[in-house]
Amino acid sequence: MNTGLETAFGAIRSRRGLAWGAVLIVPVLLLLPVGGPTSGHWAAGFWDLLHLPAFYALTLSLRLLVGVAGDSRRRHLLAVGLAILFAFGSEIAQAAVGRSSSVHDLVLDAFGIALGAIAPVRSPGWCLLRKAGFALLLLSGVAFAFGLALLSERAERRAKERLPVIGAFEDRDCLRLWRSQGPAVATSDPSKGGLLVSLRPGSFGGVRFSPGEQNWSGYSELWLRVSNPGPPLSLGIRIDDRLSSKDRVWYASSATAAEGDSEIVIPLRKGLAKRGSRELDLSRTARLVLFVEKVENPVEFSIISAGLR
Repeated sequence: MNTGLETAFGAIRSRRGLAWGAVLIVPVLLLLPVGGPTSGHWAAGFWDLLHLPAFYALTLSLRLLVGVAGDSRRRHLLAVGLAILFAFGSEIAQAAVGRSSSVHDLVLDAFGIALGAIAPVRSPGWCLLRKAGFALLLLSGVAFAFGLALLSERAERRAKERLPVIGAFEDRDCLRLWRSQGPAVATSDPSKGGLLVSLRPGSFGGVRFSPGEQNWSGYSELWLRVSNPGPPLSLGIRIDDRLSSKDRVWYASSATAAEGDSEIVIPLRKGLAKRGSRELDLSRTARLVLFVEKVENPVEFSIISAGLR
């Protein structure tokens, strides 16, 4: 016959088992390679939003697993600290499994950790102030996750109005559509008014332009003005249309960025990257990627401007 004490210990063991499950499953989900870029900003916002429940569950689980004896405030801070370390570690590790690191994801991780820190481990611990704080954090996290979708849609609309220019880097909306690819770091370059791309030794990455869908079919070539302070640099070039992430049909080429300032020209001809019965649909261009193969020394180059003609 079970006593109340045995029932209580059984509940604790059950909760600890669930906590261990969350601590083991959350890393797998965050580091699992994905097949390709998510189609649509709202769908991407939904996937980004999953960082909230993941780190909420992780933080609560860590609070349960660090022990039931000793100072509760110290256990609380230890669990939050471990969750923060895991958030930074997961973003660094994602680059190694083909997923890109993101400050946006880190902010969502922080919202999830804050939710896990403010929530009581036991349901009787809820009070009005705690409920209000939890609701405010939750609504703020959701608004942040989908706010990027609104900003990206605005940037894409303005990018279509700006054609044939695709690289006006003094414009904040334009910079929103040019992002780092892989472990590279892409930042605005005030000295030249362009985009500075930096790679550390042994890395493979570059920069991507993701305008949603743009109609490039009326243009004959893509041009890029590039500044390279070092020796000649081989740049890989890839152009995707809206279906490329599904059927792996894209344009792939390479060009050399000479030392100093130079112009790279990529012809946009009919039948580009034709495979089987399909050719690249330039009327729905979805992505341009410039990348560098693994390098032995640090590499930096700047894209001063880019456009179609």
